[in-house]
Amino acid sequence: MNRLIQTAALLLACLSSVASAATRVTVAPLKDFLVFPEQSAPARIISLNDTRISALISAQIEEITVKAGDAVAKGDTLARLDCRDARLALQAATARLSLAKKNAKRARALQQSSSIAEQTYNQTITEEIQASVNEKQTALQVQRCRITAPFNGVIVRRLAAVGELAAPGTPLLNMLDTDAVEVSAQIPNQDIATVSAAKNLLFRFDDKHFPVTMREALPQLNSGSQNREIRLTFNNDKALPGSSGRLQWTLTTPHIPPDLLSQRDGQTGIFIARDHKAVFHPLQNALIGHPAATTLPADTMIIVNGRFGLKHGDPIEITQ
Repeated sequence: MNRLIQTAALLLACLSSVASAATRVTVAPLKDFLVFPEQSAPARIISLNDTRISALISAQIEEITVKAGDAVAKGDTLARLDCRDARLALQAATARLSLAKKNAKRARALQQSSSIAEQTYNQTITEEIQASVNEKQTALQVQRCRITAPFNGVIVRRLAAVGELAAPGTPLLNMLDTDAVEVSAQIPNQDIATVSAAKNLLFRFDDKHFPVTMREALPQLNSGSQNREIRLTFNNDKALPGSSGRLQWTLTTPHIPPDLLSQRDGQTGIFIARDHKAVFHPLQNALIGHPAATTLPADTMIIVNGRFGLKHGDPIEITQ
């Protein structure tokens, strides 16, 4: 009997020793701590049309109706050229067309009675067609005396002055398209997928934010930074070309806050409570001081307090 009592006492002492060796910890479900971090990168607004508006005919510049900084709409008059020569040429072309039409009308009447040679008839009809084409070309030259805005935009600078002789191709104005604009940002190559998956991309500038959508990641790496340029389009309102700000997006993959991370044997991860033991779970690409992406189930019980001295496999006692 004494031996049995001694054995029971020894077992109780052993169990007490094991219990006392367990580390007291608190736990909570992972879902209580998950965050979706925001990331950002420098970005700027570029215009797809940074255009030099040129003369299409040879003529003296009579008037430039806009100044640098002026906003213009498509079709607005930007400049006028001296059009007297072109108008005189149009009058002559119109007169030649009128005569050619009369001759062609007469030729058609004669052809019906077979009173005109086939060659003469064909030549008369051809002259009418040529006169019509020439009249249209000359009318087009008159139209080109008035230089108009090809799109909605803003005048950046004047490149010519009143009184100068403009020739075809002579740039008169530099104009920037304010409608056809995109956001350009340099993104680390490994982050391209996170930007593509983001649903709340924003361009921030001067305390304003503009929703944008990713259009394309250019298939080229910057040789120095190893970044890739991405282009994004505005969803609604647009920032002005030349604006510099930041592209901001929220990651769609859940992350664990940095204050819950631990390092063991050169790896970074978290401690999980499983079967009254501490299980160290490494997280891929995790860095101390930064949120770490995770694919663990949201109901995973993680060790919150008491983990600092733990090792993988240590017994734990869960407390409230």
